[in-house]
Amino acid sequence: MSPKINVFSKNEALEIDQRAAEGLKLCQKVLNTSNPICPALLDKAFLKICTQRSETAENNDSLAESLGAYFGRLLKNEFNMTWHYIDDEYGREKALIDEKSGSVIFPINAVLKRLEGAASQEPFFEMMFEAVKKHLNFLDEGVDN
Repeated sequence: MSPKINVFSKNEALEIDQRAAEGLKLCQKVLNTSNPICPALLDKAFLKICTQRSETAENNDSLAESLGAYFGRLLKNEFNMTWHYIDDEYGREKALIDEKSGSVIFPINAVLKRLEGAASQEPFFEMMFEAVKKHLNFLDEGVDN
């Protein structure tokens, strides 16, 4: 089965925005701030959440949805990406696509993988954000910074 790419409907876009807002609120609560959360602060919040997980009732899927949606919001806003569903032989996955290059990022799945493994002790949001920036810059300008 070749992958099928579907743009989010208005309702799906509203739902992902709501999940992103939940992720932002969770990070602000964990970090005791009302300031915007950048990728570096998202890493700090994620590590703190992972160390306190026994105290929270959220399961991996819900946590990945909210933090991944918020991280996706940061990527979407910074790089003008759009949310899509990718359907393939493995199922349906939410992804961000850069329309110019066709580059695909799975922010929710990236968070879920880190929640399910030992990698939850390692920061990754800022590193991933910078890697996307570098990749897209290279594709746009042929510059590898």
